[in-house]
Amino acid sequence: MKRIASLFITACILLIWPAFPSAAQPDLSKLRLPHKKVGSYQELIRSADVIVFGRFGTRTASYPTGVPIGSGQLVNYVQPLRVLQTLKGPAQPSVSVLTDGVELLPKPSDPLNLTYTGPLAEGEYLCFLQKVPGTNLYSLIGPWQGLYPVRDGKLISLQEGGFQHFMGLTVPNVKKVVDDVAAQRTGVN
Repeated sequence: MKRIASLFITACILLIWPAFPSAAQPDLSKLRLPHKKVGSYQELIRSADVIVFGRFGTRTASYPTGVPIGSGQLVNYVQPLRVLQTLKGPAQPSVSVLTDGVELLPKPSDPLNLTYTGPLAEGEYLCFLQKVPGTNLYSLIGPWQGLYPVRDGKLISLQEGGFQHFMGLTVPNVKKVVDDVAAQRTGVN
């Protein structure tokens, strides 16, 4: 009798379940990222949902938006970031990072390059990320302000907008800065 009841419940769930809407990923070609800069490295830390040290590989998915920018078109990119260490936020093995850029690539001197990161090169980075509402994706804050390549164990602050406060720090040094900023906000010493 218990087996029949169990089969009946399973059948009901399978028949009723499709009637409920699922949380589908939005059309990634329709998403637009904010390009708002923050005023200080403390604000960068406070506004981040997650701060992670990780590695981008070569895998990138492209989503053309159809929006003209300069002599090109705005394109959204999604790249997995394998998390090596979490400095703030929930620990997770990887996060999907949404960036945007212009295709055909602008000339290096084009000011569009200061706004749009495009897909990120393979390598290790420290990233300050915000959750993209309604998705399982994250985006860089700033956007250049939220991206720090790590070479020989030390952070590089990009001229495009990185905070010099992080230049030359190691990931453990940044973790201490993150903890200090969090303690200042909560009043804990």
